Amino acid sequence: MRTYVYIDDFTLYYGALKGTDYKWLDLSALMSNLLPRNNIIRVELFTARIKPRPSCSRRITVLD
Repeated sequence: MRTYVYIDDFTLYYGALKGTDYKWLDLSALMSNLLPRNNIIRVELFTARIKPRPSCSRRITVLD
């Protein structure tokens, strides 16, 4: 089956990578291993823009 993969960067990072030693990930290889019967055509990584709240600490950001 021809498959296009769309990945949310924040979900991937906070759900799988944060707090680990793993910061670099070969997404094409990961998808090929997770979906071995599929023909991975394309892997796209998306993220949301963030902007700091003026009333909060600089470390706290919110999704736009």
